[in-house]
Amino acid sequence: MVKTRSKRACPVCGTLFDDSSESCPVCALQGALKLESDASSIEDGTSELRFEHYRILQNEDGTPIELGHGAMGVTYKAFDINLQCPVALKIVNARFIGDDSARHLDSFLNSKELARGEAKRAVEMLPISKDALDGARILMNLAVVYAWTAELDLAFETLASLAKMPAGIYYGQLKREPYWDPLRKDPRFDKLLAELAPKD
Repeated sequence: MVKTRSKRACPVCGTLFDDSSESCPVCALQGALKLESDASSIEDGTSELRFEHYRILQNEDGTPIELGHGAMGVTYKAFDINLQCPVALKIVNARFIGDDSARHLDSFLNSKELARGEAKRAVEMLPISKDALDGARILMNLAVVYAWTAELDLAFETLASLAKMPAGIYYGQLKREPYWDPLRKDPRFDKLLAELAPKD
């Protein structure tokens, strides 16, 4: 017998969410983004949810696309306007800001294990088998996390896989983007760059 979590409806917006959650994730996001969403509307008059240079992607009914949630906040599918690629954006619950538990937030955000865990979870939530384009970009984010958390073997393994995919990584991305700076001194970087170089 499979047990499902009990859900309740938000009295404000009607979103169903787990009974174990203290507040509605949609209302929490809208509250956190209120200033940005009030100020941002695209030229055709439709409203969008924005947080700095991130646009939160929305379902057809206008609710944000939730990828998951944990004890500290909710993760949404978003689009990075500057980098022009999809990302997973975690909105930390306001209750962790400005109280004693905020001291522990820095250690949470600086934890290499947690960073890798979050990136792996994003890949599991949207694998390439479900979405070849966005799945590959999320896998690339995992490679970036591996690079910046000194897991060079895992970073190169992930990049090698991406190099074989149509929507994976390209020569110009690997050569110019600062994401890959931790890998540049490794001889495997030049080898991979040569494999991706345009052929005459």
